[in-house]
Amino acid sequence: AASDVYKRQFYNCTGLTGAIIPDSVTLIASCAFYKCTALTNVSIGSKAYIQSLAFSRCDNLSGIWVSPDNLIFSSDENGVLFNKDKTSLVCCPGGISGAYEIPDSVTSIEYYAFSDCAGLTSVTVPENVTSIGTDAFRNCTGLTDIAISNGVTEIKSSAFKDCTSLTSITIPSSVTSIGDGVFGGCAKLSGIWVNPNNSAYSNDASGVLFNKAKTALICCPQNISGAYEIPTGVTNIRIGAFADCIGLTSVVIPNSVTSIDFSAFYNCTALTSITIPNSVKKIECPAFRGCAGLTGIWVDSDNPTYSSNENGVLFNKEKTELICCPGGFSGTYEI
Repeated sequence: AASDVYKRQFYNCTGLTGAIIPDSVTLIASCAFYKCTALTNVSIGSKAYIQSLAFSRCDNLSGIWVSPDNLIFSSDENGVLFNKDKTSLVCCPGGISGAYEIPDSVTSIEYYAFSDCAGLTSVTVPENVTSIGTDAFRNCTGLTDIAISNGVTEIKSSAFKDCTSLTSITIPSSVTSIGDGVFGGCAKLSGIWVNPNNSAYSNDASGVLFNKAKTALICCPQNISGAYEIPTGVTNIRIGAFADCIGLTSVVIPNSVTSIDFSAFYNCTALTSITIPNSVKKIECPAFRGCAGLTGIWVDSDNPTYSSNENGVLFNKEKTELICCPGGFSGTYEI
């Protein structure tokens, strides 16, 4: 009898509709059933250890059913996969649809737990949950509502990346750590609203996410349009802060900003011009990658670190290093 289901063993078996894994199997490896898009049900025996992403991109999987004799894993009435005592939510089957309420016993949502659950529309996260893992809800394209109870302390990187139907989210007072790119690709997100009692984070009237002191601009919701003026006092524009804000036409950077991080304005295709004040000491390239409409990066003449020429091309102060040519430049350019 088989003892292991190896990594990618059933990769892209698009005709596979069901899988019964006997008690003799002790391991189901990562991505073992990756992209088995016709797979609807999986039954797992008493001895199997299941690695992460074992059922990734199984878009029609309606249930992962674990033997009650399995000492490591379990499932609920919806066919969602947990550890044995249901404190860790491991994997939601890709074919789930509608609303799902996470059981009160859960304390952590593991990485990629709900990823690619396109039919999932609403999730309630109970107060016992303290951690939302990396990519936990990535590419849940139908998700319109997520209720995060007060108790969650960390939301890890890319947790809600590419949730393209998500329009608003509220961060409870308990959250003390938010990873990079948590809301990347959330094209309809119009506001990130932070409980005013939160000690680590805050928002402004536009639903832009900051640290509590508003010295770091962390994330601008991607559905913003028109002009945006960064508040005076901000010193750091974080990694990907304005990434994919395709409706942003202009941004005012105050003379308090000292650093602009990697991909801060990535793919801001409607942004036409940007002025760098004299306070900026560090620009991590490519800060302006994908800004196809950008015709000029204009640096304050008093800036001691950077400069620009008559074409709006960005240089170091001495113009010995060409740093960035604006994406909207056309014609011939002589360095």
